[in-house]
Amino acid sequence: MQASLLLVVWLVVASAPTDVAAVNSAGPLHHSDGVAMGALRPRGHSVDFTELAAWGHIPNATEFRRMPLKCGESVPVHSMTDKWAKCPSECPLFAEHVSNGIHCDFRCVEATMEACKSINPKQTIPDLEKGFCRGCIVEGCKKCAGDGTDSCQECSSGYNLVDGQCHNRLFYAWLTAFVLVGCIIGLAVAWFVDLVRRPIVNSAALSHALRQRSRGKLHMTTEDGRRSLWPLGTNLAQAADVAGPGTTLAFSFQIAIIIWALILGLSWLILCVTYDMELLHIGLHRAMDTRQNCIVVAFGFATQMRLMYAKCCYLAAAYGFSFVYFIALGVRHKRMYHHIDLQLLSYKDFAASCVNLPDMQGSVHAEEELQEAIARVTGRRVVGVSVCWDFHAIEDDVMGALEADLAAREDQHSSSDDVESADAQADEKPPWIFQKIEDKFFGSATMDILDSARRPQGGDPTPRLSKSPRGEVRDMLEGLRSTGQAFAVFETEKARDEAVAGIQAAGGLLFRGARVR
Repeated sequence: MQASLLLVVWLVVASAPTDVAAVNSAGPLHHSDGVAMGALRPRGHSVDFTELAAWGHIPNATEFRRMPLKCGESVPVHSMTDKWAKCPSECPLFAEHVSNGIHCDFRCVEATMEACKSINPKQTIPDLEKGFCRGCIVEGCKKCAGDGTDSCQECSSGYNLVDGQCHNRLFYAWLTAFVLVGCIIGLAVAWFVDLVRRPIVNSAALSHALRQRSRGKLHMTTEDGRRSLWPLGTNLAQAADVAGPGTTLAFSFQIAIIIWALILGLSWLILCVTYDMELLHIGLHRAMDTRQNCIVVAFGFATQMRLMYAKCCYLAAAYGFSFVYFIALGVRHKRMYHHIDLQLLSYKDFAASCVNLPDMQGSVHAEEELQEAIARVTGRRVVGVSVCWDFHAIEDDVMGALEADLAAREDQHSSSDDVESADAQADEKPPWIFQKIEDKFFGSATMDILDSARRPQGGDPTPRLSKSPRGEVRDMLEGLRSTGQAFAVFETEKARDEAVAGIQAAGGLLFRGARVR
């Protein structure tokens, strides 16, 4: 993929001409000369006619010197035509001749409807202010009247023709829709204001939610042992102890992206300033009429071809720089990760992975047995062991039992005093109009939604195993089979490393007829 892109860039660059005519017999043409290049380029920037002639966009240089326009004379425009040229006073309007098959062919005609219509039947309105013949300007018009005024003869679908003007049939429908949307937005804003002004009737639940939210924020431990929020000026691209190496590398990558974009942007700006400012201006030139639009399009094409070599060279350089830059960034991030991992302690620094365990059933006390075996062989205290069990076939039942147990524990944790105080406050409801509407139309539905939010995932109001005796849950768990992998947790990282080294040196740990590694 990369080689193909480089090959395409090389072919484009190689195909661009690197030599033009040696002698500029016509001399440079400046902005004051009044041709299109002078009008489109910055003031004082010269244009080399011979260079453009060598590119094949113009036959020769001399034909682009400013020549007075004549009435009725056919003047096809091109990239070097004077954009701001004016027709003589006796024929002050430009009209595009479309019947001769020549693209962008304009003639100077008299300021009459007949003169405009004779050149272009679709542009019959003489516009002295803009200096050209134009068609009618009527919204939704399909065919102009052709009488020299902004009148329409046939409207597009969805419009009605009234006195030469096209009126939208759905105007009142759109107006009604906007009024309805405005009313809905107004009601929503009023409802929000009503919610904000209501008194708090569940202060205990609100306080508990705020405490939980505060615990979820990242905190730092001060010297006196208290926990406080990190300062706003903390550099997350370097402070790995805030949220671990993942956050540090993520912010470091963002900084690298910003630097990469700045380098490419500044290099492009330097290229434009030193080579040709038209690299910044191309595509931004405005056209006031069809004639100027033809000139701008032709000029843009000629300029694009002339600057193609510089743009392809920049593209190749930017691609090569980006490739090397991000390879170096990847190497740096890998080294940063290992460096942070050596400095910080995480859960994985105390855990060791055990594989090749024998197939065991859930009724066996596998964790306790494996914990005793590791401690006996290594001489190190094992905090705990967790065996990986395969419960894929009964995943819904297991998750349902867990969620039911969690809901029961939350109910036990809730204080009866808090519930009574919340109920007492809830009885004192202020007579807000929106609250009355809620209680009347949405009261039961809201309670059903709140109740369902506390239920486990699934269609049943309560999990299947929540109504079953604890023995059924025990039988289900004892029927599980192990996956052959477990994790052992030690007190320190050093103890973990010594235990792993000892087991590896002994060729593994013999456990229930299998050699665990």
